Amino acid sequence: MSLQKSKYMRSKKAFSSLSYFTWWRERELPTAEELWNMPKEVAEAKYAKEGWKSVEPLDLSDMPVFELKSEDVVSSVKRAMPDLLILVLLNVIFFMGAYTAFMRADVR
Repeated sequence: MSLQKSKYMRSKKAFSSLSYFTWWRERELPTAEELWNMPKEVAEAKYAKEGWKSVEPLDLSDMPVFELKSEDVVSSVKRAMPDLLILVLLNVIFFMGAYTAFMRADVR
């Protein structure tokens, strides 16, 4: 699904344009320094109060739909087996180390 979605987003040129983040044109936006030096009231009045009303909504009607594909028990166990073996092996190693350290400890 993620591969389908990434292909879809690339086909739509998603996030390659400022229009996904703001309705302002790049040439209309102030620089960071201008915005920093601008009084808060002016910045809010000019850039925050105006809305997205002039922008058409994004059409996602052709976006791929998520389909849940269940996995059978055998393939799930096969996928989990390496991790389980590593977990058991590490438990045995650490238990042997703890047991050895405990047996060498001087009881006084």
